[in-house]
Amino acid sequence: MTELTAPVMRTAVRVEIPTLALTLMTYAAWAGITMAAPSLGPALTICLLAVTIAMHSSLQHEAIHGHPFRKQALNDALVFPPLGLALPYERFRQQHLAHHHDPSLTDPYDDPESNYLDPLVWARLNAATRVLMRAHNTLLGRMILGPPIACGGAMHCLSSCRRG
Repeated sequence: MTELTAPVMRTAVRVEIPTLALTLMTYAAWAGITMAAPSLGPALTICLLAVTIAMHSSLQHEAIHGHPFRKQALNDALVFPPLGLALPYERFRQQHLAHHHDPSLTDPYDDPESNYLDPLVWARLNAATRVLMRAHNTLLGRMILGPPIACGGAMHCLSSCRRG
């Protein structure tokens, strides 16, 4: 028997069915795209996997915050497989939880997840970069611009680390 609670449906054991279903569909999509890759070709495969991996990353974030199960161990087990291979789940979980326990939350210098910029840095940006940053702070912007921006940031970080 289920009860309806706003805004999601939960079972008697308190499982968020929509989140669980989306997680299972994400794994199914990843498996299907991966198996169909030879027929799809590299460009379409990469595009489809990028969207699927972005969804998986979002679901990992939801799991960290206690969804779809009440038991954190179940949430962790559900999203542990590293579809994106960019950051191990446990490392992401530790960093994200530390981010929430930080008195400098959203500080552009101390918070690794902040999208805020120092006002002096913002003032020095050219108009095109400001437009890009504003677009990135929308849902559509995060979906379309987020992956290349994140990859660019990761590449900058890697090159900085290599230089010492």
